[in-house]
Amino acid sequence: MSSLSLCLRALLLSMLALLAACNPDPYPGEKGKILHASLRLLPKSFDPPKIEDEGSGKVAAHVYDGLLIYHPFARPYRLMPALA
Repeated sequence: MSSLSLCLRALLLSMLALLAACNPDPYPGEKGKILHASLRLLPKSFDPPKIEDEGSGKVAAHVYDGLLIYHPFARPYRLMPALA
C-alpha cells in the first residue's frame, strides 16, 4: 500500500471516530431540568447556614436563589428583588 492510501484511511477513520463522539444528547435517558456540573471538592452540607467550604458553596449558588440581584443593565448598579 502506498503512504497516500494509509493517510486517507487514517483520515477517514479519525473522521468517523469524531462523528461518533459528537452525540447531541449526552444523557439520553434523563428527562426534565437537570444540572450537570463538575466539582473540584465534594459538598459537605446542603444546609445554607452550615455552608463553610467551597464545594458546598458552589452547589448552593446553583440551587438556592438570593433575596436580591443586580439589575443587568443599570449603571450605576441597582438592586432588584429576586425572591424578596
